[in-house]
Amino acid sequence: MFLLPTNEFYSIVKYQMVAHNLEIGLGLTHIPLYSSSDEKLLFLFGEANMKHNCAVVSTHNLDISKDKLNDNRIIKEVIHEIGHLILGIQHCFNNKCVMCFSANVEDIDKKTLNLCKNCKSELVKIRATNNF
Repeated sequence: MFLLPTNEFYSIVKYQMVAHNLEIGLGLTHIPLYSSSDEKLLFLFGEANMKHNCAVVSTHNLDISKDKLNDNRIIKEVIHEIGHLILGIQHCFNNKCVMCFSANVEDIDKKTLNLCKNCKSELVKIRATNNF
């Protein structure tokens, strides 16, 4: 098995963003990833790159099956990484919030698809400031 650094995916996503005139981008892969910024972070579920306004999510360790619970793992991780790009926030400490850090699939399963009250409040502020 081989691991790829997240910056290789950021390059691909960034190229597509420019080609399609997109403000933010997300790559989805089944290849196992490690963080380009911290090589000790192996087998990531996902990572956002604020400088390039893009993110990548890997399904490699999400234990995906036809089960709806498992399908929600991808959705939660995508929302989580896009949340970093839009909200610019760090991880939330509310373990039900989609912005909470997940160390394993059990943590992902505990989260909802939604932002907690505090994170939602941040989104409301950002939306008002940026008129979207």
